[in-house]
Amino acid sequence: MHELADLGEKAGAGLEGAELQMRIRQLEASEARALLIVRALTCFYTAVAGFVASTLATLIGAALASTQMGGGVFASFAIASAAGATGVFTIITGSLMLARETTLSFRILKEERSFIGERVRGRVKTA
Repeated sequence: MHELADLGEKAGAGLEGAELQMRIRQLEASEARALLIVRALTCFYTAVAGFVASTLATLIGAALASTQMGGGVFASFAIASAAGATGVFTIITGSLMLARETTLSFRILKEERSFIGERVRGRVKTA
């Protein structure tokens, strides 16, 4: 992102209008990608916490069941189920965010390859 921002600021240093527009789009896409990655990581951290909480609640429920204190067993297993479901949901959500980030990254690379290809073809024609 820093490199793209530096290129955008040096617009007067020889960047053509089309290239400047491409660099601005790349900068905006980089920002979106960074946000997706941060959100995906947050989902993954939440998933880990959910799985840990699920395991802990299950262990507490098992301990209560083995001591024949049935009052908290149902609540413990309900908490474990909810925490486990949260873990699964957030893993899926984080994975979808990373898939979207990969798509954005590929689009940026494809656009730049196309731009460079056109520039090279233009230079070959004039040579």
